Amino acid sequence: MAKSKRFGNNRVENIFSYLHNDESDMDIKDNTERKARKKLKEINNLKKKDKKDLTDLEKDKIANEKYWNNILNPEKEEEKRPSKKEEQKRLKKEKERQKKEEEKERKRKEKEELERKKQKEREEYQEKMNKQYEERKRQEEEWRKQYEERKRQEEEWRKQSEKKKQKDKPKQNNIEIETEYLTQLKKYNGNKDKAFRICSLKYHPDRNIGNEKKANENQQILLEIHEKYL
Repeated sequence: MAKSKRFGNNRVENIFSYLHNDESDMDIKDNTERKARKKLKEINNLKKKDKKDLTDLEKDKIANEKYWNNILNPEKEEEKRPSKKEEQKRLKKEKERQKKEEEKERKRKEKEELERKKQKEREEYQEKMNKQYEERKRQEEEWRKQYEERKRQEEEWRKQSEKKKQKDKPKQNNIEIETEYLTQLKKYNGNKDKAFRICSLKYHPDRNIGNEKKANENQQILLEIHEKYL
């Protein structure tokens, strides 16, 4: 790097330093142009290939062709200004792009609205199913209680019926014994002792082996009936 000299309080720089900076800028420009030629050569080779065989990276390289051409052949300020036709074409494309974006946004909103509607329908259906399930469970519980209540009533009726039978059984037995006594009394022309002996032999425990307890009860009933008609 060129050295600078000091004279008093003023700093004087070497005039060759500016020359050095200009040379550096020219080297950078040459390197850029060489790179641009190399890129354009690659792009020309890629354009000879079938578009179907091009990769995304190769397509991007072809898309940058204008950029590298501008480096080698910079456009004049007047040429960079688009013509009225180009401006109309650009505006048309911009409108089409904007229209596509709006259409895309509209479809997205419709899709979201449809999804929200479907979600709401699914939630309503699930809530309906839950209510039906709870109602069915409630009915089943009610039917179970009714069934248990009916079983309880039937059991109670059965017990009452058994009690009634047990209660009515002695009376029926007394009636049978009294009927037998009256039959024998009529048979022997009102001879009460004879009727009592005949009935006593019939209901005697010795003639009712295995059922002595009932025979004794019948003997007691027969005695009470005999005393009743004395």
